[in-house]
Amino acid sequence: MKASARLKSAQANFEVARARRTQLDFKLAQAEQAVRSVVITRDYAKITAPFAGVVTARLVEPGNLATPGAALLTIEQDGGYRLEVSVDESRLPSVRVGQTVEVALEAVERKIRARVSEIVPTVDGASRSYLVKIGLPAVAQLRSGAFGRAFFALGARPVTAVPAQAVVERGQLQSVFVVEDGAARMRLITTGRRFQDQRFQDQRSQDQREVLSGLNAGEKVVAPVPAGLEDGAKVEIRQ
Repeated sequence: MKASARLKSAQANFEVARARRTQLDFKLAQAEQAVRSVVITRDYAKITAPFAGVVTARLVEPGNLATPGAALLTIEQDGGYRLEVSVDESRLPSVRVGQTVEVALEAVERKIRARVSEIVPTVDGASRSYLVKIGLPAVAQLRSGAFGRAFFALGARPVTAVPAQAVVERGQLQSVFVVEDGAARMRLITTGRRFQDQRFQDQRSQDQREVLSGLNAGEKVVAPVPAGLEDGAKVEIRQ
């Protein structure tokens, strides 16, 4: 009788323990579910991007409810910038993908070298130009929307040029003083583009003016022009 009573008591205790274990397993499952919910809620508050960059625009206000498909921020990726320029269709045969060009950006003090990455194969009907995309190297000061110019090498041709300091402008007339037989002779000329000649060390001498007419190659001109210099004045050439 005593053994039977002890068995029944042990069985009862076992059932109680198993019931408690079931309750504990249920509470543990509830706790784990609560942890998962908290983690999901925390992840909703964390915004990640697939690349490193700079936030350039915030499209929602703090406290607004985010909705699927609605943009929250605009992020500008570091590096990978490109310059888009319009090239006249008559110049397009001189432009090719992979070509090295010189680029001047207002955000960067110096000129940089870049490469043509793409030529959009459709012409703008209004301007008769093509869109050319130029991949830019990594430069710290660059941001989207910056203004720039691209310089394409379209070939070389000999030109007659003089230092910009030699050109005298009076209204619409342009002239230089040519040295002839030890005297300065005024010569009317027609000028073209202005450019920099990097062969000169002096910054002022680098500034050159193309002469389209009125001057022959090899003629010597006075530069810079002294104040009050008149036609026929005696001059001395110094090497």
